[in-house]
Amino acid sequence: EEVSRGMSYLKRIDSISEITTKYCNLLLYTCGSSIDATRIVVKHLTEVHDKDYLCAPFPPSVYTLNEETENLLRVANMDSFVECGIGLFFESASKTKLN
Repeated sequence: EEVSRGMSYLKRIDSISEITTKYCNLLLYTCGSSIDATRIVVKHLTEVHDKDYLCAPFPPSVYTLNEETENLLRVANMDSFVECGIGLFFESASKTKLN
């Protein structure tokens, strides 16, 4: 039951900003629990990254932000995302198996 509930929560996380602002600590805790959990979380984060518009080389202008502001947002999101990802590997119960 806990696994299915966890998967349900994971599927709700659909943007880099959610990962870095709302759920990073929860994901860190989850990755510390098991190697399988870490694999599932990292796979999901990869999928979110691939779909997030701020990760695109030339993201569509959702808002009327100027190019400089969009670039700053993209860099800030990616910096936070990378920091969170490094933390996931650091907290993983079996770091050597993830390599």
